[in-house]
Amino acid sequence: MGVWRFDEKTDLEPAAYLGQVGSVFATFDARTQDSGNVSFGVEAGERRWFVKTAGDPADSKPFLAHEARVDLLINAQRLAQTVSHPALRAQHGITQSAWGPMLIYEWVEGELLNVPAARREDPESALQRFRSLPTDERRLSHLRLCGSSNLAD
Repeated sequence: MGVWRFDEKTDLEPAAYLGQVGSVFATFDARTQDSGNVSFGVEAGERRWFVKTAGDPADSKPFLAHEARVDLLINAQRLAQTVSHPALRAQHGITQSAWGPMLIYEWVEGELLNVPAARREDPESALQRFRSLPTDERRLSHLRLCGSSNLAD
């Protein structure tokens, strides 16, 4: 398949476009979180990517309107252009779609800590498993994520 060249614009909805450029192997939508954003795991150009969108403009259920979610993605794009930090994945591209911007990042293996409100107290959720860790272990995880060079403090 070669290298994925990020198009600047498509008139397609994200799932249709991403299905044309590669293979969608994960979808994060209302089944996994309640922000209204819809994100995808895509294998394209012999690599895996995380693609975040503002979600379906017709979806009126989220607490933020679609326009506000688009504004947050635009802000995330600006942040990615100005800040470099080990806790922030590098942004590799942006494509305008029928749903607004699609922010494209490298895929990172892991679990989503955030879960839909109905599952936030589920002891099997990643969030509750993390919360149940001893305070020192949570603190060390945070320091590692933030790239601290002195984990003993």
